[in-house]
Amino acid sequence: MHGSNQPNMYGRRTGLRLAVATLCLWGGLSANSFEMEMGPVTVQDTFVTPVWTSVTFIQPFATRPVVAVLPTTNGGDPMTLRIRNVTTTGFEVTQTEPSANDGPHLQIVTAYLAIEPGNHVLPDGSRIMVLEHSTTSFANILISITWDLVSFPSIFPATPAVVAQIQTTTNESGNPPATSSIPFMDVGIRNVTTASLQVTLERAESTAGSVSISERIGVIAIENNTDLSFVDSLGTNARIQGVLTPDNIQGFSDGCFANSFPSPFA
Repeated sequence: MHGSNQPNMYGRRTGLRLAVATLCLWGGLSANSFEMEMGPVTVQDTFVTPVWTSVTFIQPFATRPVVAVLPTTNGGDPMTLRIRNVTTTGFEVTQTEPSANDGPHLQIVTAYLAIEPGNHVLPDGSRIMVLEHSTTSFANILISITWDLVSFPSIFPATPAVVAQIQTTTNESGNPPATSSIPFMDVGIRNVTTASLQVTLERAESTAGSVSISERIGVIAIENNTDLSFVDSLGTNARIQGVLTPDNIQGFSDGCFANSFPSPFA
């Protein structure tokens, strides 16, 4: 939702693709082989065109990746971005609003991050751990609150930065984006440690609908203060950073705080 406390991990506007060959060659450092892609995405104005936005990956993945697309503050109603139909070649994304709102939302200009699941090592030794967790656990202060404990494949040297997003819409009974989402949900994260975190399907205070079928949550964790520059498999100069901000995120209507990157982007 607006005001999310998840850190940002954005790619270049031209798109970024990390492939097996370049991962093994950068700076002569060894790293395990994996695929990662970042690129721009414009989620269309659903007042004008009330359909899901389709995104095609720059190159197909060998296995289905975990995808994250972060919302922005554009538009006046509360909303989150939901994705569905994640495959090796792309995914669909749209804005969803809770049942107290009408459903359609203004255009969102943002970026996506897609990484194959696994315990990955970057050429500088930093780790990115990517996993999926299926659950029916949810948090709604008016109904019930349940959290799941999810362990990382291995232990981080310090508390990592984490981005998480629901990958499915198995419980959806509304018709977003033409109407509101039922049940409306996002991902809640707490108690992140070097070895694990807790996650839940965050339903805020929207009580419409129910969660009876597991939703798949994608989790991307990266070492804090990672700051790596490289040339990707398309020959583009690129940079990836992992940032864990102070605990200073307020509600959407309370304003924002500025948090610095470890070093400036071009």
